[in-house]
Amino acid sequence: MRTLLAVALGFCFSAHALIIDRVEMNLRDPDQKVANQAVSSFEAAMGYRLDVPAIMVNGRRGVDANLQEVVTRLNSTTAYAMTRSTTVDAASQKWTLNDASRIEKCLILMATNGYLSAGITRKSIIAHEVFHCFQYQLAGSYNSLVAKPLWLYEGSAMFAGEDYVNESTPTMGEGSLTNYVSDPKSLFARSYDAYPFYLHLQKEGVNVYKLIKSLHEAFNATSVELWQIIVNTVPHDALITWASSFARRPEWGQDWDLKVTTFMPDPNAKLTYVTSGTSNLPLQLQGEMGLPRHDNIRLEENQVTKISIPKGVGSIHYFPAGEPYGRTIRLQEGESIQFCMGDNCDCAGAETGIRTLKVVVDSVFVASVSTRDHHSVVIEEGSLFCCGNAGFFDPRMVGTWSTDVNKLLSVWAAWPGVPGTRVNTGTGTVEFKISPQGNFVKTYRKVRLSSVITNGRDVGNASLEFQHEVTGCITTEAMNADKGWIYMSNIFDQIEWVSQKQLKPTHPVETSRGRADWFQYSVCVAGPSGCTGTYYFDGDKLRFNGGTGVGMYDDLVKIAD
Repeated sequence: MRTLLAVALGFCFSAHALIIDRVEMNLRDPDQKVANQAVSSFEAAMGYRLDVPAIMVNGRRGVDANLQEVVTRLNSTTAYAMTRSTTVDAASQKWTLNDASRIEKCLILMATNGYLSAGITRKSIIAHEVFHCFQYQLAGSYNSLVAKPLWLYEGSAMFAGEDYVNESTPTMGEGSLTNYVSDPKSLFARSYDAYPFYLHLQKEGVNVYKLIKSLHEAFNATSVELWQIIVNTVPHDALITWASSFARRPEWGQDWDLKVTTFMPDPNAKLTYVTSGTSNLPLQLQGEMGLPRHDNIRLEENQVTKISIPKGVGSIHYFPAGEPYGRTIRLQEGESIQFCMGDNCDCAGAETGIRTLKVVVDSVFVASVSTRDHHSVVIEEGSLFCCGNAGFFDPRMVGTWSTDVNKLLSVWAAWPGVPGTRVNTGTGTVEFKISPQGNFVKTYRKVRLSSVITNGRDVGNASLEFQHEVTGCITTEAMNADKGWIYMSNIFDQIEWVSQKQLKPTHPVETSRGRADWFQYSVCVAGPSGCTGTYYFDGDKLRFNGGTGVGMYDDLVKIAD
């Protein structure tokens, strides 16, 4: 929550000050101070003003019989606190419930357990209750809010309280995280333990407070309708990594485990998976909206197996040769991918089939989630698609070509947005392998670009790393003996990149990750019929020129035929 407080201090959201009720509030009460600070923080995070005071009950005014009955029931439970929409009864001058009308005063009452809490837990409880005040205002009334699904109004309030104290308070946040992974069920069936869902989206860069606001403003929306708002708002990659995080397999990469800061539940608590063979295809494995599905798909030797996720998205972990921890590929809705294990999985000339991944372990692991209705994982027998472009491109290109990263480094270092002077270094190589049938593979081999950045007295650094490959089919059209057009089709981009930046030693390291070849335009430029560029032969060197004018790769040297 340090980030929220920092935002609040510098956020010019409104000319209006925090709503202070000097009659009802005890401004010397530490709990009231926490509540007021939480209001300011949430206003900044949501870009939304709370128009009523959030009052910690303090004995200055009594409660009427109806509200006292609610308080008595509360103290008989294990609850910590509650928040109610209230008003002052004109006759008795006591607090009374205001369930059906628009909120006038937001009253926070600590239960016995709440009064016994302290420190970070107490702050989280108060912030959680303060967030209910925002929810009442967004929903229109207390009754309108509690008609919404628990996973929305209690799960998001739990998230807000935990976010306020930087996650995972003892007995509260940790308990919700444990329930979240040990009781795998639909998001729609959750309550407080839905909070890690919102936490995950925040870790993936989603503006969660803005999302929560829009969900509360969807009046009378069902869970299915709320999920469609999420799907239409949130990047699908964030939903994919939410599904894969339940596998609890950190050795496969950070997307295959929970993303939390201070507490990690028992690693044995994970979503169960179903193992399915592929000897009798096709198969359709049915998913459920709001609940990730995990499948372990067993492959038959030398059989091409095609996987797709209709009405959903997902990620697939597999083991290619030479990668002991495997690799992950993501599938968006409408996409498919093929896998094959064995000696008969190649096209002519040992070319790998387009969108067919060769594996050395006889199973792949699929984590999927619905985007529309209930999704399914469909497994079918596939077939190799081969380029077959022999005779349709310049045969001098056949072979493996390599270059260092100096040109990549010079282009990356010149990109705007980083003030100061830079000293740049780079390691690794880029290889292009072109087969006799026109199969094109561009591979980043341990490529890392680095800069030391000096801006006045501040010395920072930045880096960019790439791995894996882009594949496709090529044809060419000669302009003259040493120059011509190059056309790429059936492009399959598996590149992964990691960017890090720290412009001041006192600043945190900013890390971003993605999947796409930043420098693909240096080979060709995407168009309606594929990707088009030019090539040049200069003695024994080869140059590819896409959209850069002079060509990113102007000194490719053949290292193998």
